[in-house]
Amino acid sequence: MEVGHLLLSSIMSAPATTYVIYKGLPTMCYHLLGARSLPPLPLPWLDPELQDLLARCLYVDLTKRPDLRTTPSTATNAVRNNRPAWFPNSAKETDNAIRAFMQEFVFNAST
Repeated sequence: MEVGHLLLSSIMSAPATTYVIYKGLPTMCYHLLGARSLPPLPLPWLDPELQDLLARCLYVDLTKRPDLRTTPSTATNAVRNNRPAWFPNSAKETDNAIRAFMQEFVFNAST
C-alpha cells in the first residue's frame, strides 16, 4: 500500500478506493474531496496543505505524485509558518495538545 493511501485510510478510518479529479488528474482521495473535483477540500479540521499533499500523493498516475524530497517540506513549512490560531480548531494545534496526542496515540498505542 502506498504511503499516501495508508495515511488517508488512517485519517478517514476507511479505504480510499473511489477516484475523483483533483487539479486535473484522477486521485484516490474521494474521502477528502467528496463528489467535488475542485478545492476547497471538505475536512476543515485538516490543514489545507496536508489535504493538498494527500490528494496529490494519491494520484492514480504514480509519475504525477510528489516525490519524497518535496513531501517533508510541506510538513516543515506548516510547522514553521502556521500558528494555532490559523486552524479552525486552534485548541488542538497548541504544542501541549500535540504532545498529548502523540503520547496517547503513538507512544502509548496498543499493539
